[in-house]
Amino acid sequence: MDNWNYNNETKTSLAKKLSHLRISRNLMIQCLEVYYFLETDKLQAIYDNLTANQKKALQGRALKEIIDFKKD
Repeated sequence: MDNWNYNNETKTSLAKKLSHLRISRNLMIQCLEVYYFLETDKLQAIYDNLTANQKKALQGRALKEIIDFKKD
């Protein structure tokens, strides 16, 4: 993650989409670096296994946004 930058247009547009959640920079980078590279079906499986409270938490909401982004 040391080479993090906004030169990737897809990551930039996803970061803009996630910014309305007002997540921290660290969580934003984590979401972009980890979830961005996983396949949509694996992300959906992770999301489906979250509890209701985890889905409401910032990381769960960010995961849902990434899944929706990747589906579009």
